[in-house]
Amino acid sequence: SLRTGCVVALHMDEASWSGAQGEVKDDCGNDNPGTVVGLGGMTVASGAHGRAGSFSGSACIEIPNADALHATTGLTLSAWILPTKLNHGQDANGVISKRTSGMVENEYSMAVWMNDNVYVDLDGEVDRFASATVIAEGVWAQLTVVYDGTRPMAQRARVYINGALDVTRP
Repeated sequence: SLRTGCVVALHMDEASWSGAQGEVKDDCGNDNPGTVVGLGGMTVASGAHGRAGSFSGSACIEIPNADALHATTGLTLSAWILPTKLNHGQDANGVISKRTSGMVENEYSMAVWMNDNVYVDLDGEVDRFASATVIAEGVWAQLTVVYDGTRPMAQRARVYINGALDVTRP
């Protein structure tokens, strides 16, 4: 089942967001709901599969720290994105991250950054790597990172774009 081992699944399909604590529901059942913070976060009807979160300005979803969010031997990050304005390397367009703030205590992250590639950090910034595929503005893309600490070192991290393996890194 897709829910086996699931820690957080935010479909972001709520009718609207007001900034109320925990209003972005966690469908895994692990009680890790999120809260919209900053300006420019809302839900829209035109998502890849129904309603979706839309972010502009400083908006993001914060989830309180929990032991289950600290990955050890395995981690999967996945998101559908529809970039409307990429920064082309000026600032990263964050997709998913586990950190305190900015680059403080960064455990893992996925962003669209330089040359509009997907950049992945799995243990802070020391092991950052990029996808081979360029992400286009105005086109839906499914981004998935799979980390499996039980695999041989050269095969531990894999990036999939639209379901196709894009790059493998240790």
